[in-house]
Amino acid sequence: MMNGLVPILLLLGSLKTVL
Repeated sequence: MMNGLVPILLLLGSLKTVL
């Protein structure tokens, strides 16, 4: 589960940083 959540959290963090 962690392995699948990590990339999602990274993507969300990147999107928030860009926005």
